[in-house]
Amino acid sequence: MKKAFIFFIVIAGIFSLNSESPDQIKKSLDGKTYKEQSSLISGYISKDKNNINLYILKIETEIRYLDYKNGLKTSLDALKVFPDNLRLLNLSGLCYFHLKNTKESLRYFNKVIETDKTNAFTLYYLSLLDPIKNFEKESTPRNEFHGEYPEITELIDRYGKPDGNDDFIYLLNRRELYVKDDRFADYTVHCIVKLLSSEGVDYFRNFRLSYNSYEYSPKVLKAGSYNNDLVFNNVDVKNIITTDKKSSNDLYLYSNWKHVVFPIPDLKIGSVVEFRIAFYSTGKSLSTNLFDRFVFGGYDSTGLAQFVIYYPEDQEIDIYKKGPVLEEEKIENGTKVKIFSCENPHVIGTRDANGSVIEKSSYVAAGTFKSWNTITGWYSSAFEKNILKDRDVVIPALSGKNKIEMLESIYEYVQKNVHYVAVELDESAMIPRTPEEIFKNKFGDCKDQVMLVTYL
Repeated sequence: MKKAFIFFIVIAGIFSLNSESPDQIKKSLDGKTYKEQSSLISGYISKDKNNINLYILKIETEIRYLDYKNGLKTSLDALKVFPDNLRLLNLSGLCYFHLKNTKESLRYFNKVIETDKTNAFTLYYLSLLDPIKNFEKESTPRNEFHGEYPEITELIDRYGKPDGNDDFIYLLNRRELYVKDDRFADYTVHCIVKLLSSEGVDYFRNFRLSYNSYEYSPKVLKAGSYNNDLVFNNVDVKNIITTDKKSSNDLYLYSNWKHVVFPIPDLKIGSVVEFRIAFYSTGKSLSTNLFDRFVFGGYDSTGLAQFVIYYPEDQEIDIYKKGPVLEEEKIENGTKVKIFSCENPHVIGTRDANGSVIEKSSYVAAGTFKSWNTITGWYSSAFEKNILKDRDVVIPALSGKNKIEMLESIYEYVQKNVHYVAVELDESAMIPRTPEEIFKNKFGDCKDQVMLVTYL
């Protein structure tokens, strides 16, 4: 009865909202599951087959929920009506890109370039598909530094003599976020560190920094150390590598997380280390929208912490600030620049053992999510896609038991038979495997075990 009622509401919505504007239609989708959204938009299209905005809305919804096959089908259907539309050609190329059909993806993106040789969206994906051919199009490096911070001599004079027994201090801890659109961004980590003990020297001698390899590709822009005369010694480029794990005891071997690793030579107490590493978007994301956060405090002492956000003037982005953080804003060539700064942020010590870094620190969060409904709608649809299909899973004996006893039996069965192993590669870092896979493998992480319990 409940399903019939939901179906009735969805169908009623299709007929009653047909005269609404595109913005009203988008608003009506908020909080609905993917299937409900798809059904609503399809209803609008069936009544107005010459409305390109409805096709684009449906394609973007399908892409947002990672349904690239249906996104491609809708794109190709729309191109039959609007064969020369660049937006549709780009969306078709994007779907082929995620479906790993390089040949067709290139074909559609090249159709766009024939008409618009400066289309930024197209050039970006062409650079991923065919980087050698498109190298010349990137005449200036991405993520060029625009903001301001003190010279290294001032940083050392100002923050280089901390009180306490620190092993090192971040004279500068800076994160730069370069927003591309609702979903994708590049970012850069830029740090200048003074080493204050032999433990600090050991920590930075074999430097490593983790990143999500599914979503980002790293490039070391600067790395090395300053001598007493502040002459910079660069790290040898051939010694810069990426590795799957940070140690032989790392439990997260099967994950998207990798590490940029390189040795920094000739370090001693008093040395100053500097590194600046850019992480470029791969065009893939585990999320439907952009979210990023910078925590100004932490377990290590910091002199100046900065979070800089660059985004197009027409890009809607929500920014939340917590704590005593200074904020500056300016516009450079159509790009909004927001600089958040905090001097000597709070250091988490043993006195704060009962509180997390987030609870005790100032931070700034930025994102394009409109509501929690957007998040839950996306994830519940992804979860339901795997759980609602018939699976070859043997159900433990439950006959003769009441509901509570059934739940206890299922819980005990999964606890005894499914071992915890985190295989979090590609989209499986967020989306659980099917009950059949988990049952046959006899292993899985938290969300996999929840999937099997829920299915049973």
